[in-house]
Amino acid sequence: MKLPDFKADVRLNSLRVRMGAPLTTGFRLGQVRPGIDPAELAKLGREGLDVSIDDIQMQNDGTLAYKDVRVVVYIRDVSVMRERQAGNMPRYHVAYCRTLDRMRESNRWQRYVVANREDGRFHINMVGNGSLRSSVEPLSVCQNCLDRLRYLGFNLELDSAERRGRVARFTLSEFFGRYPKSLLAIRPRHDAVDAPLNDYPDDWGEISERYKAQKSYKCERCGLRPAEHHFVHVHHRNGQKNDCDTHNFKCLCLGCHAEEPLHSHMKATSDYGEFVGRYPNWGNGIGRP
Repeated sequence: MKLPDFKADVRLNSLRVRMGAPLTTGFRLGQVRPGIDPAELAKLGREGLDVSIDDIQMQNDGTLAYKDVRVVVYIRDVSVMRERQAGNMPRYHVAYCRTLDRMRESNRWQRYVVANREDGRFHINMVGNGSLRSSVEPLSVCQNCLDRLRYLGFNLELDSAERRGRVARFTLSEFFGRYPKSLLAIRPRHDAVDAPLNDYPDDWGEISERYKAQKSYKCERCGLRPAEHHFVHVHHRNGQKNDCDTHNFKCLCLGCHAEEPLHSHMKATSDYGEFVGRYPNWGNGIGRP
C-alpha cells in the first residue's frame, strides 16, 4: 500500500498553518539532541539557570541557546558598592557580542546565568558588606548585542540619545517574537540544494586585509604584532567562511589561529614552522617587535 504524501494534503496543511506548526523541525537521521527537561525550562522562565559555558551555543545568527532553547545571559551576583550605588546595574545579553567575548577571554564567564523570561526583570543577588539580598530587578539590554544583530537597524554609530531611546523601547517579548525560543520549531533557511557554499567570497583578500589593518596587524588574543603581515590571519568566530560581518572576525597571529578548534592542521604547514622559528615565545607575548 502506498502511503499518502502528507506534505501535499490540503486539509492537513490548512490545520498545520492554523496551529502555527512548521512543516519540518530540521532533524536529520542520526542527529541526537540533548533536550531540555521541564524543570530546567521552568527555571529558565523564572530565576534562570547556572550552566557551564560549554553548554551555551552561539547560533549562526549570533543569538544564544541552551539545549535548543534560545536564551539571554546576564550577571546575577552584583556588588552593592560597585554596581548599585553607582546606578550601574549589569545589562543582559541577547547575542554573542564583544562584551561577552571579552568576558570569555578573561575567564569571567562563570559570572553569568541563562534565562528566557520576557518581562525584562531578572533575579539579582546583591552582595556586599557580608550580606546577601536577592531581588527581582529590571535590567536593560546590551547595546553591543543590538549592534551585533543590527536589531531593527540599531548600530553604535547612531547618536547616544537615539541609542538610549531604542534600548528603552526594546522588549524581550518582541525579541522572542522575532527570534523564537524553541530552535526545534524553526524551519531551516536552506536545504541541501540551495544552502550557500561555506567558502570565502571572491573579495576575501580585500576584506581580510582591511580588517587586519583596522586592528593594526595585532593579535587580539596574545597581543603579538608580527613584522611579517602574512603571519596575521582573520579568523571566523562561528566557522562560517561566508559570514563576513566584522563581528564574526578576530585578528589572530598564526600561532593563536592554529590553536582554534579544528585548526590544528595549520601546524603542519611551512608557514607555521617559520612562524614558530621567528617567534618562539609568541604565546607568552615575548619577543614582540
